[in-house]
Amino acid sequence: MIYLVAPPIGNAPTGGSLYNHYVTSGNEFVTLLEVTEVIEIESIIDPNAIVIIDSLLLVDYFKCQLHEKYKTIGLIHLPTFFFNETQKNKYELSYYQKIPLLVTGDSLKLILIQNYNLKAENITTVTPGVLDVIRKEKHNKLVNKIVLVASVTKNKGILDFLNVMKDLRDFHWEIHIYGSINAPHYYRELQELIADTNMNERIIFHGYLKHSELLKALLNYDLFVNFSLYETFGMAIYEALQIGLPVMSYKTNLEGAFTKRSNFRNFDTIEAFKNELVQLFTDENTSKKYQVKEEVFLRNWTDVKEDFNAAVKQILI
Repeated sequence: MIYLVAPPIGNAPTGGSLYNHYVTSGNEFVTLLEVTEVIEIESIIDPNAIVIIDSLLLVDYFKCQLHEKYKTIGLIHLPTFFFNETQKNKYELSYYQKIPLLVTGDSLKLILIQNYNLKAENITTVTPGVLDVIRKEKHNKLVNKIVLVASVTKNKGILDFLNVMKDLRDFHWEIHIYGSINAPHYYRELQELIADTNMNERIIFHGYLKHSELLKALLNYDLFVNFSLYETFGMAIYEALQIGLPVMSYKTNLEGAFTKRSNFRNFDTIEAFKNELVQLFTDENTSKKYQVKEEVFLRNWTDVKEDFNAAVKQILI
């Protein structure tokens, strides 16, 4: 048996937990096992089983020396040491060097190779898919309603984005944020900025919305914005692009496939990002630049599941 061992999905799933569920749903080759503590698996999984361990549990898994008991593959959604380069988290990197890895984006694979000296032949990429989406056919001539899909945590860069928007208060816009509040202190910091700059009525937090409902909600917006420090793939960005929304991103290292899309722009400076927003608020011709010109081919989760199984089989050879 092969088990994908991961934390419980909870009431507000992350992109990583959704990925885990989609690749194992109806999958006779890999079974999802959700545990709160990794030590639980010893009483559930036979010693001859193979474990695909989610990166959120990987450190505890190694501390319990379970990698010595089970043949192990790591499934890396987002390494914790991306945000904290302390000696404690460097242990996590050393664990990465001991097992084959599955990652969800080529950009993450490249970072692990170039910045952390991991071997390319030890890392296999299986990118996410997308649920069936409704294409946005009618676009407003000027941008008014902006959407962010991000859990409320520091690494998503929401505060930095709102600091940009406070300088553009003379223009007509509103911002809608979808995502669970995972960092209450950071959320309070956002609320303080919003109150101090009188943006209370222009910035709306919707909290977590069921994935399928979120995809429908995105049709109501004119522009999708990403300010995240890191995205191993950027599933929400991918979905917004597939729907046909214009997407603006700031400095995030994203998949090369995104940068080739006509409705996507990435900016290296705040000033350039801000200037583009002003144009989208005031100039109808700027919005036309974001119209989808290429034919869109959807990668569905059945395709992902097949690729995931094939990757695991290849690793086990």
